[in-house]
Order: sequence, then C-alpha cells, then structure tokens
Amino acid sequence: LREEITRLRAQNHELHQDSKGDVAYQRARTTKAYLKFLKVESARKALVFQKQWYQRRVRGARTTKAYLKFLKVESARKALVFQKQYLLGLLSKARAVENAALSILEIKPDESKKKEEKV
Repeated sequence: LREEITRLRAQNHELHQDSKGDVAYQRARTTKAYLKFLKVESARKALVFQKQWYQRRVRGARTTKAYLKFLKVESARKALVFQKQYLLGLLSKARAVENAALSILEIKPDESKKKEEKV
C-alpha cells in the first residue's frame, strides 16, 4: 500500500511538473501573441494618428483655401462698392454742372429732356 501511495505521488508530481511546463509554454505562447498584438496595435495607432494628422492638414488647407477665396471675393465686392459710390458722385456732379449750364442758358432742365425725347 505504501509503495502504491509512493508511486501515485510520483506520478502526481510528474504530471504536476509536466503541467507546469505546459503552463510555461502557454505563457510563452500567450506572451508572443500579446507582443504581436502590441506590435499590431501600435502600428494601427500610428496609422490612425497619421490619418488624423493628414485629415487635419487637409481640413486646414481647405479652410485656408476657402478663406483666401472669401478674401478675394470680399475685396472685389468692396472695389465694386467703391466704384459705385464714385460713379454716383460723378453723376451727381455732372447733373449739377448740367443744371448750372442750363440755368445760365435760361432753359429749365425738364424742357431740355423733353426736347431730346422728341428728336
């Protein structure tokens, strides 16, 4: 009976040692897989970062391009407003000069326009 117990303890000890070896192998295998996962994950994060950086750069370029376009259009609009004011001022001065010349000739401004319409 003692021999049988000793033999069973020896077998149990051997199985326990083998299982430790298997656990070590599993751990090593798991560690390799984890390291591979970390490598892949870091590469994925790097790609995500590069994509985000590129998107920010493109978005910034688009924004800059749109802003420059806005400035160009705004400048043209301001130039047209200035031209309109200049031409309106020029017209009012020309009308004033025309009315002054007609008053010197003693013709009413309305009569001169009616004569032009008849011709």
